[in-house]
Amino acid sequence: MEVTDIVKYGKYKYLVYLNMEFAFWLSWKELYFWKIQKGNNLTQLQYDKIMKETVLEKCKRKAFAYLQYGDCTELELRTKLKRQKYIDPIIDQVIDYLYQYAYIDDQRYVENFLLAYKNTKSKRWMEMRLKQKGIPKEWMELLEKEDNMDEVPLRKEIKKKVKGRSTIGFKEQQRILASVCRKGFSFQKAKEVLQEQVTVKYEFSKEC
Repeated sequence: MEVTDIVKYGKYKYLVYLNMEFAFWLSWKELYFWKIQKGNNLTQLQYDKIMKETVLEKCKRKAFAYLQYGDCTELELRTKLKRQKYIDPIIDQVIDYLYQYAYIDDQRYVENFLLAYKNTKSKRWMEMRLKQKGIPKEWMELLEKEDNMDEVPLRKEIKKKVKGRSTIGFKEQQRILASVCRKGFSFQKAKEVLQEQVTVKYEFSKEC
């Protein structure tokens, strides 16, 4: 495999191209250690050692660095590692390793997500967020098992909008309902809860 190009990327990365295709990135110290220069040839053995001893280990360390900031889904972690210029085969190995030792677990992520948000966010909002995070369909079913999930967060949201009033006008009711529904709550359920908490004063125009 011929080293056809070495391109500086950012402050410390050098992208190494083998046979005109991007293969991996190294720091300048790693380039020196592995004696990689443009025009050189790598044997399969050399390539395998670089990937295993340097690239794979760096990718693992980066994954752990991300996980120190908080739990990630598989998709989130894959996306972050791709942005760091790691290739899919290396990312696959790292993801397999993390699953093996339970450093990532999409089912656990969903369970923790529900605990964190079920009293403050709507079910629809949570479904959208989990889909964006790449949660598999089988774990999304945990949401379906939650009965009356919207009850507590909806009442909190309505109470916040009412601000202690006992009576509101029709226009204010519509404004509150529109605001609440934008957060994923059912219009009909929101209307029922609102009318439990306040009296809606309807305004009629005077006849001429």
